[in-house]
Amino acid sequence: MKLSDLTVNERILLHLRDYMGNTDTTSASMGQTQAGISEGIDIRINHIPRAVKKLLDDNYVDEHLAHVGGLSRKRKVYSLNESGVKKASQMLLELKDQEISLILEDGQESTVRISDVPLTIKTEATLPQLILHAFSYGSISELKLGIRSGSEIKPISNLSTIPDVPMIGRSEQLDKLRLFIDNDRHVTVISGIKAVGKTTLIRKVLADYEADRNILWFTANEWDNVRTFMEAMSDLLSKADKGDIRRMLRSSRDIDPTLAFPAFQKDVIGLEPIIIIDNIFNLQKELMHIIMMIMKGASKLDSTHFILITRDIGTLKAGLTHDVDRLVLEGLTPIEVQSMISSKGLEIPEEDLDIIYSITSGHPMAIDLICSEFKEASFDTQGLTQKELLMVKCLKAFDSIFR
Repeated sequence: MKLSDLTVNERILLHLRDYMGNTDTTSASMGQTQAGISEGIDIRINHIPRAVKKLLDDNYVDEHLAHVGGLSRKRKVYSLNESGVKKASQMLLELKDQEISLILEDGQESTVRISDVPLTIKTEATLPQLILHAFSYGSISELKLGIRSGSEIKPISNLSTIPDVPMIGRSEQLDKLRLFIDNDRHVTVISGIKAVGKTTLIRKVLADYEADRNILWFTANEWDNVRTFMEAMSDLLSKADKGDIRRMLRSSRDIDPTLAFPAFQKDVIGLEPIIIIDNIFNLQKELMHIIMMIMKGASKLDSTHFILITRDIGTLKAGLTHDVDRLVLEGLTPIEVQSMISSKGLEIPEEDLDIIYSITSGHPMAIDLICSEFKEASFDTQGLTQKELLMVKCLKAFDSIFR
């Protein structure tokens, strides 16, 4: 038997070989479910039912209903019967001495027998798992096995996907957000009107944490649902060798929130991540429901810190407890506005600056747009007083922001 010739059914038998000691008919492991098998042999779940039916017909596996840890309802689970154990054990004997390319963490490559891999690198992978890994990748990679030779796993982060926009001032708010992240509470809510700088502020603070903390940033859109949120989390968490959300997603197209939360919890525990959900006011009802479930259980998530960004704090009041840090982001101070204008090479008379500030309340994007109007007016100014001119510029700036 050659490694490359393994069929789907043979790979399932090898996968289930690791669970042959579990003969309890009332409880089982996730790996014995169709979703667990799908994950274990790395094929789509819709291919599993036909394969296990053939194994049942050939009398290699038994099927029964059992409780699976983390799932509320019983699931169909599969185990090898006597014929299946004999078949899987024979395959192990034929495959274990096959030579395979072993790629170490430092990039060095050598050829070893599959059975000798645990003698070469530190791994808890079983012989069936090593064979299935070698089948999927054509080699055995120390990195892809999630192994680190005494070194730390680099934190995961998608912070680079968020534009790094220059920011003026905000030192007090920066310090307050750092304090919130470092304290014992688990949820911070940052609110403020559109384009006031919420995302920019958080982006700047989190840059200081990127080397030491896992950072998962999700920006909500009006079309997002529970699946798109969970898929985004799964894509990030898979980089930290976490797979419970991925298995849950493969198990069904329709996601039950009562299953989604335990999967999320298992993947997050141990990572101590900072999870940001931006534009939370855009969430659909079902997704908001699961986010609130997560928030209520945040204290159980092992040093996880959530940052929720919203324009409307009212959408969150009913779902959040009193144990939440809140930061309302308002406009820049007059001194910060003056500094921002000076950085653009403009000199605006103090009386004009007072009018602008009284209308904009220091809204940074409005100030930025008004500065561009000073360089070149985009409308007919004839017949307007200076105050009227400034009012029009401010109104045009906010019209551009909220349009």
